[in-house]
Amino acid sequence: MDEHERKQRQIVEMIDSVRDSQPAASDAETWRASLEAFLAAQAGVDGPVECKELRRPLTGASSGNMAFLATADFGEGRQTRRFFLRYRYPLGLGGRYLCDVPAQFAIQRALNGAGIPVPRPLWLDPSGAFLEHPGFVAEFVSGHVAPQNYFQAGVISEAPPERRREMILNVVRALARIHAFDWQRGGLSFLKHRGEGHTLLERDFSWYMTAAVLMRPDIVDSMRRVQAWLVAHQPQGSACVLNQGDANLGNYMFEESGSRIVAVLDWEMAHLNMPEVDLGYLGVANEIASQGAQIAGVPPHAELIEEYAGLTGHRPANLDYFRTFALARLTIIFHVVVRHMSPEQREATRPAWGWFEDRLFERLHGEI
Repeated sequence: MDEHERKQRQIVEMIDSVRDSQPAASDAETWRASLEAFLAAQAGVDGPVECKELRRPLTGASSGNMAFLATADFGEGRQTRRFFLRYRYPLGLGGRYLCDVPAQFAIQRALNGAGIPVPRPLWLDPSGAFLEHPGFVAEFVSGHVAPQNYFQAGVISEAPPERRREMILNVVRALARIHAFDWQRGGLSFLKHRGEGHTLLERDFSWYMTAAVLMRPDIVDSMRRVQAWLVAHQPQGSACVLNQGDANLGNYMFEESGSRIVAVLDWEMAHLNMPEVDLGYLGVANEIASQGAQIAGVPPHAELIEEYAGLTGHRPANLDYFRTFALARLTIIFHVVVRHMSPEQREATRPAWGWFEDRLFERLHGEI
């Protein structure tokens, strides 16, 4: 295993350790009883309800996720169906501030209703009255999700080069569809109030700065200087679109055998912003995943931008700024993530999670 692969493995292990340490996922019997009570209380569900085969996926950690089978009468006679639960961890990677479960439910419901491949949410427990933690149950979608080291392991890594290329282009095509979604008609105008500031970029970054103030006050001074630079150098606004927010290849589920995307996952970072924010984030995510290595079938970022421009008629601009913007967001996110670790664990994994911070301050050296 070379140094890059070791760093990528460290990121995966770090996220897995945070996910696996969450107390809310430790008691399967309590979860089973809670899910049965929650489903039995829903209109159109007649009991008795029986839940079984509760399991957590091996990918994802920003919120709790659980697949399960439920037997009940869902309107067509008694049958067994597979569902998926998403819930807020008591601690989680981003804490309660960064995990708005009702907002995720609303976003997925709106996008699914517009034909965008998003798991259809069915039932919401906004306060955790049944589930102890806010959560919602959605239809189960079968497919393959790549791990965070997606160029070293999993469905993208294992695909032949031509299929890998098509899978990555399909991610850009999915982003184009998300950005074209009419968020006002879709009932997502509440996202306008996330964060404070005069512009889309200012409001978005202020949201992350609030997370830093709440959970990592030790980095606030340095990130305030970054924030000032981002505000001073922000480009003029283009279109205001729905951003997926965490546009890395690990949040796209692919069909069992092929390149088609069957689900776009993880909407807790979704917000309204310029389309370049998602595209810059995707570029940074792919950069850390590849570390400059030439991987067969992985299109250069410039080609992804051309694909997006051809689909949307919007030619993304100022991408160097948006790369910096993505690095700044990710620096705060990972500092929030590692707050769960002991000082020794933080130091040991610093080469992996600190990549974003190092690149950020290299770019802004002498300017802040």
